[in-house]
Amino acid sequence: MVRIHFHKVAVFGERGGAERHRGTYGTLCLMKHHTRHPRKLPEIFRPLLWSYQFDQMDPDAHRKEIIVNTINYGDLKHWRWLTGHYGRAGVRRVLTSVPVTEIRPHVQKLVGMYFGIADEAFRHAPRGPH
Repeated sequence: MVRIHFHKVAVFGERGGAERHRGTYGTLCLMKHHTRHPRKLPEIFRPLLWSYQFDQMDPDAHRKEIIVNTINYGDLKHWRWLTGHYGRAGVRRVLTSVPVTEIRPHVQKLVGMYFGIADEAFRHAPRGPH
């Protein structure tokens, strides 16, 4: 178990002269297994990642492959796992860094709505050689 001591500080006042009010001392206890990400993917991902060596896939090291394949071929339970593991911002960061052609066309609009990504934020490939 990990113990974290905290002291809550609230700031009151206007921009020019803020006053500090100190209060609420306490201890927050966290279990170690909640503070670290698992190093293995759940078995529900095996069918989505059939072309990879599933047992050797690390959720952090293979983040891009896991997110892109899950978005393209997974269902809502997979998307919820992505959100819980990487966070919406983490998934959004990966999806906006890969070319939009890696995301299946009929999934792009739903991905944009679910993860809050505007169409302009997707990385589109240039049309011409210049």
